[in-house]
Amino acid sequence: MISHCKEIACHKHGCCVMQKCIDGADENQRERLISEIILHTQDFVRNPFGNYVVQYVLDKNLIEINEKIGE
Repeated sequence: MISHCKEIACHKHGCCVMQKCIDGADENQRERLISEIILHTQDFVRNPFGNYVVQYVLDKNLIEINEKIGE
């Protein structure tokens, strides 16, 4: 998931899989995955499917992560 984050998140069905993986990951995996999402936020917010992944992370209400996305 991490190495293909951009391709998966910007896919019609992949964005749903990405959300499930965020929930099912252990803490280390989740941090790595969210870091990769943050790295590609600019691309994701412009994509009709990647946008859902960013919204999903924002809805977790993790202040530090939401600040990084906002930057």
